[in-house]
Amino acid sequence: MEILNKTISEKAENDLKNLTAEFSKETQYFDITKTTLKGFGAVYHDNPEMYEVYISSLLEGKDFEANLICELLHIKEAESGFPSCGIKNSETVIKEKNIAFFQYLKHSLESAVLDMKVFGILKEMGYDYSFFTNYKLKLIKEINKETNMADKYNRASFAVQFLLFALTAENSQVKEAIDFIDSIFDGEATKVLPMAEKIKEFGLDTEEKAFRIMCYIADEYKLWDVFFFEFNANKVKTHGTYMKYFGLN
Repeated sequence: MEILNKTISEKAENDLKNLTAEFSKETQYFDITKTTLKGFGAVYHDNPEMYEVYISSLLEGKDFEANLICELLHIKEAESGFPSCGIKNSETVIKEKNIAFFQYLKHSLESAVLDMKVFGILKEMGYDYSFFTNYKLKLIKEINKETNMADKYNRASFAVQFLLFALTAENSQVKEAIDFIDSIFDGEATKVLPMAEKIKEFGLDTEEKAFRIMCYIADEYKLWDVFFFEFNANKVKTHGTYMKYFGLN
């Protein structure tokens, strides 16, 4: 089988067929490098007749296959009713001149938690996603001191990406990243590590656990003035409703 003029292995073909057979719509594949989209992959759900799956043609071989299966697993997540994050029409949001930052943080939070689960499944399926963690390490080492870590939203944005990295990268990569970040931001990476351990305790084997992790991160960084979270018609909008929903009172 060929996807974007690349021949994929028998294993990847079988996994692709098994995944897409369960989808409610057909899948069509597009080269993300021919668009203005960033990253290795994305899925557009709006077309009523098909899922538009965008993947990078710059990847080759097993990296290309892992990226392809990763995006298909995200479709499976969506069809399973995974949680989502919404932006409130709050005073904080209304006053913010750069609303795109909150939109970016919302997308980052959703994507990071869903990626945590998908990368675990990829590993179980025998796929190597090190191309992604290698890229993330490169981005981490490009961070400079100009980032305002005193701002809770900037700290949350950093934490979301670092948690994903810490939970999916090799130990040697995580140590390299921690040493670098701690050296310029006074131990900021080390401060995030207990959250990674807490997420491990929660687990990511169900949709509701992913919901809890999204809410947990928002609660740790006091993001309730900006975001709410929804799962199975349940909404968590405040610290109080978070505590009540998960029986933490």
